[in-house]
Amino acid sequence: MPAYSKLSPEDAAAKKFRSSSGPGKKLQKRERLAAMNHFLRAYATTGLRYKASHEAGVSSKTIRDWEVKYPNFADRVQDCELIFIEGMEVIGIRRAKRKSDALMITFLKAYHPKKYNPKLEAKLDVGAASVTVIFSPDELSDRDTEASTRAPKPKS
Repeated sequence: MPAYSKLSPEDAAAKKFRSSSGPGKKLQKRERLAAMNHFLRAYATTGLRYKASHEAGVSSKTIRDWEVKYPNFADRVQDCELIFIEGMEVIGIRRAKRKSDALMITFLKAYHPKKYNPKLEAKLDVGAASVTVIFSPDELSDRDTEASTRAPKPKS
């Protein structure tokens, strides 16, 4: 493999596949596994399915087909999505600690909603129909908040 000596064997196989593949070309098992691995690495890094599939040399439809045909691959795709999301959270938390009050509030509401994003729930039963309305405290006037504390709690 002279032209691909700096690449891992999987990346070299994926690159070789991309240069020789065409629409509708059936992949050999080794090529498919290489493209799958290349896709997974790119997806964990970018979080973008189309870009990752393009980098792996396959269509996004092929990725969807593989997810149906190979449940293990579908699980790994979900894992890569979580890896990307958690990476974004790390970046967001770092930025929130350094310079963004709004971002910090967003994280506090997401991670500790009972304390930083409390909700007031009102349930109205009318015959067989039931309606539940949820308010955030900042949507209520002082009079509404006072009334809600005096109202009877719904039966569970």
